[in-house]
Amino acid sequence: MNKKRSVGVTVLGWLFIIGGILGLCLQANFKFYFAEAGRNLFSFIRYFLGLIISLASVAGGIFVLKLKAWARQLVIVICLLNIVSLVIGTFVFKADSAKIKMREEALFKQQEQLILQQYKPEYQKKALQQLETSREANKRLLPIFFMVVIGIAIAWNLLIIYFFMRPQVEGQFVRPDIQ
Repeated sequence: MNKKRSVGVTVLGWLFIIGGILGLCLQANFKFYFAEAGRNLFSFIRYFLGLIISLASVAGGIFVLKLKAWARQLVIVICLLNIVSLVIGTFVFKADSAKIKMREEALFKQQEQLILQQYKPEYQKKALQQLETSREANKRLLPIFFMVVIGIAIAWNLLIIYFFMRPQVEGQFVRPDIQ
C-alpha cells in the first residue's frame, strides 16, 4: 500500500534535511566557537547536543519523506528539544549579559579611540554624539529584537508540532505494524 505524501510533509522533510546539514556545518566550526566560549562545560554540552540534533534532523527529514511513523515522532521531539534549548539559551544569555556588557564597553572604547585618532577635532564632538546615540539605541532595541527572534523560533517549532500532530498528516505515515 503506497501512501501519498502531502506538499507540507515534503516541504518540512526537506527543511529538516537542509536545517540538519546547516547545523552540521555550524558544528564543524566548533573549534573556533569552543575557543571563543572559554572552553567551558556548557559550550561542550551544547556542541554535542547540537551535533545530535543536527544528525537527527537529517535522518528525520529523510525518513519523513519516506513516510515512516517513527520519523514523524522524531521531528516532533526535535522541535520540542529546540523549544527547550531556546528557553534555556535565553536564560544562559541573560546570565552571560555581564560578559556581553564588558565586551560592548571595550568595543565602545575602541570606537571612541578611533574617532579621536581619525577625525579632525572639529568633527570629533559630532561623531562621538552619534556613537553615543547608536549605543543607546542598541541598548533599547537589541533586547526587543532578541526576544522577537526567540518568539518567532518558538512559534515556528510549535507550528511544526501542530502540523505533524494533525490527524490528516498522521494518517500519511506508515506504521511498522501495518506494513
